[in-house]
Amino acid sequence: MSDVAAAEMRADMRSNIENVVSALSDAESWIGLGQSQKIAGDYEAAINSYNRALQLDKDQLLALISLGLLYLHKSDVAGAISLLRRATIVDDAAHQAWDALGLAEMANGAADRACAAHRTACALEPTHIGYALHYIDACVASGQSDDLMTACLARNRQNQADIVALVMLGRLVADQGRIAEAEDYLEAAHLLDPSAAEISLLLASICSTAMRPHQTVKYLRAAYKLRPNDLAIANDLAVALSRCYHYHEAANLLQEAMGRLGQTITTLCNLANVLAASGDIALALSMAEKARLLAPDNALPWRILANLRPYQYGASVQNIRDAAEQAAKRLTRPAATKICRHSQPHKPLRIGLLSNTLRTHPVGWLTLAGFEHLDAQSFELHCFGHFEPRDPLTRRYAAKAQAWHDISRLNDHQVAAQIAAQQIDILIDLGGNGDSGRISVCAHRPAPVQVKWVGMQCHSSGLHEMDYFIADRWEIPVGHEQYYTEKPLILNDGYICYLPPEPVPVSSLPAIACGHVTFGSMNNLTKINPRCIAVWACILRQIPTARFLMRCPQASEAAPRRLVIDWFAAEGIPADRLTLRGRASHREFLETYREIDIVLDSFPYSGGLTTCEALFMGVPVVSLVGDSFAARHSFSHLSNVGLGDWAVHDEKSYVARALEAAADLAGLADLRSHLRALMLASPLCDAPRFGHNLGLALERIWADYCGSS
Repeated sequence: MSDVAAAEMRADMRSNIENVVSALSDAESWIGLGQSQKIAGDYEAAINSYNRALQLDKDQLLALISLGLLYLHKSDVAGAISLLRRATIVDDAAHQAWDALGLAEMANGAADRACAAHRTACALEPTHIGYALHYIDACVASGQSDDLMTACLARNRQNQADIVALVMLGRLVADQGRIAEAEDYLEAAHLLDPSAAEISLLLASICSTAMRPHQTVKYLRAAYKLRPNDLAIANDLAVALSRCYHYHEAANLLQEAMGRLGQTITTLCNLANVLAASGDIALALSMAEKARLLAPDNALPWRILANLRPYQYGASVQNIRDAAEQAAKRLTRPAATKICRHSQPHKPLRIGLLSNTLRTHPVGWLTLAGFEHLDAQSFELHCFGHFEPRDPLTRRYAAKAQAWHDISRLNDHQVAAQIAAQQIDILIDLGGNGDSGRISVCAHRPAPVQVKWVGMQCHSSGLHEMDYFIADRWEIPVGHEQYYTEKPLILNDGYICYLPPEPVPVSSLPAIACGHVTFGSMNNLTKINPRCIAVWACILRQIPTARFLMRCPQASEAAPRRLVIDWFAAEGIPADRLTLRGRASHREFLETYREIDIVLDSFPYSGGLTTCEALFMGVPVVSLVGDSFAARHSFSHLSNVGLGDWAVHDEKSYVARALEAAADLAGLADLRSHLRALMLASPLCDAPRFGHNLGLALERIWADYCGSS
């Protein structure tokens, strides 16, 4: 059944039900209809039904509470408070009314009144975990969390089996960043009551914040089993599964849950992300477009469209910029954040790094070495993001930084206020619109100068509050500035500095040992598409003995493997010429290059870190240069190593370059033997040189700011 037919059927059913209820003319029937309409997501109809119930009985408690919560959902906070106060007068023992009133008062910014309302709800229903968590939110907002902590500790000493006290302590210490202690409290509560979904959700939240996706999945599975009709839990579980590279399972979960429970903007957008990761960009874009049509004023669908379009074969750079700009226009921009504005051109600069991925991650591999070589007398670094103490790259960022500010549990306004309080001169976003990115903080303008760099740096941020976009002459050539809302900050050499990993020995040329050429791709499946496969197949058809090796996380699942095999089969390449491998440790991933003679880059979204790693392992990369920032990563890296002639500008030349290289095994073997040394001596890996150039660029834009102000 089509979406249109299903909608028409639901409308007919709703009309029939309304006719029946109208004939009954009693408040309870209208409330029943309102509840059904609310569950179906028809909030306007539900509001009408609850109002009809109140016309018949002005003191109908359930109608007052339900209508108040719907008004709150619609951001009519004053209307919600009025209704919910009436509900507490009708029945001052109605704990649901007090809890709902507390939520409305919080939305109104009246944290003290919210605290009082939630305290009453907890007193009326002391075993209700949800009320206790709402009470904590209000206490934290009103500055009463220390008093609440003292009360909870006393309550726990009095009864160590008090589940609510354990949960409250777990949540309170988690908010203070005491993660291990929080887990102890919550695990104890979970053992006492494994049927409480709220406890599993809290544990999942802690594990997610700590970047432990497999444990997050475990707790979300438990919560979803307890609440199978909770679409929000299904959505969060799908996100966690995706972080574990279980994309096919995540897609199936979302599609099943949305079929039963309806669609939301968030679930449609997450499904788009999952489908893209599974290799279906076309269907992913259709989901994002559907979300955009449902909520044209919501930033999220536009953000997904901006992130997905660089992967779409044939997408224009202007369309990518337009989507990013539309997303940015819809972000919240409160006027309350105060920027410390000063104009001292010759002073040590306070540089803020905004990212949750300052760790073993592409952001770490491509930026850390440059930051480490900034002049310590001229630059003071402050990190704003998740701190992972066990991660070696995190520890190196921390060693370079003056301070690390954990923003895991802060909203955008709070993060912006913290950045402003630290008097950051230049804020560099290193997260973008990626998973766990906080670029929306930049819409609050917490620093005088704001810069976009690595971290989902595949297109313009679209933010007019973002002043600069770090790039190089290969990534943004003359004439391409129009595709960026920011001013390109062109560095002298490449726009990144690659931090080489622990060395894995470079092998001799595999083709000489095994008697055939092996082409390969180590890029994420999201970057692969049927057109890309068609061009690769054209190369393979002209060298009948050649093989193709692909490694990506998605290939650990049967469905994505079958998709790739089918794509090649459609181009006449049988499965026995393919080797598909899935997830691996970083060392095992690098060792795979020992089996590859030539890497065939993906397009239109080219390799970034994977291209650097291929070169480090002695493997040259044939790349097709496009117009978007994402389509030019390899062009930049190859050019900085002196292999710019491996980057070509049309598909015919791409095929010809691959065939030419494959025909010259002696040349390939010679290049392989010295490519790592060539790379390490190049600007791509020259950290002191890069740090010097980056420092000059930052001082230049600060001087420009001081001059303009």
